[in-house]
Amino acid sequence: IHMDWLVFRPSERYIDVIRQLEGSDSWQEGRDTLFEIWRGGIADEGVEAALAVMSGHGAEMWRRSGREIGASFRAGGSPLEAYAAMAERPRVMHLYGQPREEAYLQRQQEFAAANDWFGVRRLAACSHFTMIETASEAAEAVGRFLAEQAPAASA
Repeated sequence: IHMDWLVFRPSERYIDVIRQLEGSDSWQEGRDTLFEIWRGGIADEGVEAALAVMSGHGAEMWRRSGREIGASFRAGGSPLEAYAAMAERPRVMHLYGQPREEAYLQRQQEFAAANDWFGVRRLAACSHFTMIETASEAAEAVGRFLAEQAPAASA
């Protein structure tokens, strides 16, 4: 299960935010920008609680996350490119809520049609936190995916 993270190469704007995280004078601005994006314009108590916990982490963690996320995109291009480069590709289901743009979903559906190891399901969430905002729907989607992976019972 690949949940709530970008699967394609990020936009230059997103890379700029990741670069902000790396800076000793800009990590807080980068973090706050991510928080606004991740909220998705909603007011959700659970999402706010998660962001409050994340806010408790300081410069060391946020700067390291910026370095590691940036290095991962530079090394692997995108998660889908990294998966596709594996000799044995795992079965991957991307569950996500944002971005809500139809073009993002369509691009993934086209990729899935050409790659039988990949599937996608957009959930009803508006935020980055589908597992909080739409917990039942996310759990059902995970359960369905796992059931599809189970070997058929022999008779």
